[in-house]
Amino acid sequence: MNFSHKESALFSFKSERNILLEKDLAVKNNRLTYGTPYSAAANMEGLWAPPYVSSDFAFNMRLCGEFVRTDSWEWFPFALERFGKINGLTVRTLFTFGGFAARTALIRAEIENPSAQNVTVPIQIHLQGGIDYSHVWEFAVVGGANSWISPADLTVEPRRWVKANNDKALIVASSAPFQWFAAADLWESEIRIAPGQTETLWFAVSIGDAADAARESAAVMQNPARALSEAVCGYEDEVRALFSKLPLLKSDNKLFEQLYYRSLTAYIANKWTADEFTLNPYYSTGGMRGGCVGEYLWDFSAGWELHPLAIPEADKAHIKQFLTLDLCKCFAFNPKDGRAFGPWYPVNHEKIVGLIYHYVQNTGDTAFLSETVNGKTVLEWAVFHALCKDDPTKPPELTDYGADGEHHLELRRGVPYHGVLPDLNARRYLSYIYACELSETAGKPRPELKERAARLKRILKERLWNKKTKWFDFIAADKASARYTVQMFKLFNSPVLDGEQEEGLLSHLNETEFLSPYGIHSMSKTDAAYDQADIDNGGGGACTIFAPVIAEKLYRANRAEYADGILERVLWWGERVPYWGDSFVANYTDYRHDTPLQCTFGGVAMAQCILFGIFGLSAKPDGAISFAPHLPRFCGEIELTGLKIHGKTINAVLNKNGLTVETDGKKTQYEEVKRK
Repeated sequence: MNFSHKESALFSFKSERNILLEKDLAVKNNRLTYGTPYSAAANMEGLWAPPYVSSDFAFNMRLCGEFVRTDSWEWFPFALERFGKINGLTVRTLFTFGGFAARTALIRAEIENPSAQNVTVPIQIHLQGGIDYSHVWEFAVVGGANSWISPADLTVEPRRWVKANNDKALIVASSAPFQWFAAADLWESEIRIAPGQTETLWFAVSIGDAADAARESAAVMQNPARALSEAVCGYEDEVRALFSKLPLLKSDNKLFEQLYYRSLTAYIANKWTADEFTLNPYYSTGGMRGGCVGEYLWDFSAGWELHPLAIPEADKAHIKQFLTLDLCKCFAFNPKDGRAFGPWYPVNHEKIVGLIYHYVQNTGDTAFLSETVNGKTVLEWAVFHALCKDDPTKPPELTDYGADGEHHLELRRGVPYHGVLPDLNARRYLSYIYACELSETAGKPRPELKERAARLKRILKERLWNKKTKWFDFIAADKASARYTVQMFKLFNSPVLDGEQEEGLLSHLNETEFLSPYGIHSMSKTDAAYDQADIDNGGGGACTIFAPVIAEKLYRANRAEYADGILERVLWWGERVPYWGDSFVANYTDYRHDTPLQCTFGGVAMAQCILFGIFGLSAKPDGAISFAPHLPRFCGEIELTGLKIHGKTINAVLNKNGLTVETDGKKTQYEEVKRK
């Protein structure tokens, strides 16, 4: 594919090293996503254009009586190009959109006859599917079981196939006439191709409100080449807008370079501009093939330092939407109406406080703290959530999360992790500190929050730290036990840990317990709860967010050797899959298969780790910026171009000589932080 804006090719993914199953491959623009199984060159399946859905849709094309086997393919967030041959013909297909904000899929099929003879090519297209409307978009693929899509009335013309369900329509339009065989759901035609010539077929697949779908279908088919150009330009505009805010990265380690851009894919692929949504733009937890379109606090918060740079206004809007919810009772909201759903996740309170804190730190928008949401200022909400489960009139105590603690890891083998949980309690420390700093920034100091943090640190050491195991215990039914979860490593770069505890925890970060050749395990391989099939928290691998988040914390805690050891194991993420699901396996190259492969928005945490961990970027609301760099052992040089923060434009080069930072033409030299 040709682009006028060179950065647009940065998200390209070619098939040579792919391990993604074809059922998980999809493309997406800002309003529609559909499946693109790659083994056949001219097939697509399922349409999701929230709130409209046709999960049972199929468009399967045969040439010369057969599906054209794909020899190779190249993916972009908004398009899939496939290349194949059949009966001496060369076939090139492009599956994309009739505009970047269209609810129309656009298909171009180019069939070349390189021979010296005329060729007649029979064409059959199997078409099926209904159309429905869903008010609820959560974690599962909407209509994924194909069990509830309503029956629809069918009308077929030589160049038009229409399914209608009241005021909703699904339309397939063609540039060539076809004959319909209703009993077989089959469109059939043939084309003649002269020697050395190429014939091009165009199709538009539109979904949505009946009038809108008909209008869009007609407009696209009036000039499909122009519609394709509009889709490309729309994609380029999104890429250009992203890199007007985030830096470009170059490195001598191309796997590392790929990792950065693969991480940023989510800012393109997870954006929605649907008028029917509560927020516009809206950044979903996933979205590819209609999975994980709901907004989960645990996922959105993974990019809490990067969002203020990349999507500051949307970051602010999403934070305010989360503050409208009772985060003591839910963990997500539905994009259609903003209503809460799901159980209470105890990490909610750390996540919302952290989102507020880093937004203010990295934008300098201190006025945000005075904005009102549901009767409280944003600052009051930050303090409220920092004090979750606390009685502010009494000294802080360890929180017993009771049975709700099981929602933290959602372990599957019946091995408990509830009650007084050490990682959740210890993470309260930074929530106190963040709320305290925000209060000072707003001119409403709350010094008692810092005092509460200090007491919490003491009682954690006294009651839960186990010197013998060099780990924190949890307490359930008055019995102390250990659960060796990777969550404990998220305590690094927090003063809640002292030197003894840091060294103790790090003694477990080894090949026997948490590390394997291809990643980090979410549960120690020696723990009774370890479950190879439970990837995200049970041990078979880890949630995609965990590796970059923990690595960043280790870099910032000056434990770079351990951080390097994590990242070098996951460099393969950048070259083996076009976008990331919610979890990766650690002991072989694979990903979680029992949840939708959604392009997790939390994947942006990897780019965040690079900027805020490896480069050690820090900012203050008053505009102060600093760096504490760590050159990874697997890179000789890393260059950033166009980092923008607090109104400054920064270029930086990190190599064995340290870090050279050029800010608005002025150069500053930073030494690499010496490793412990």
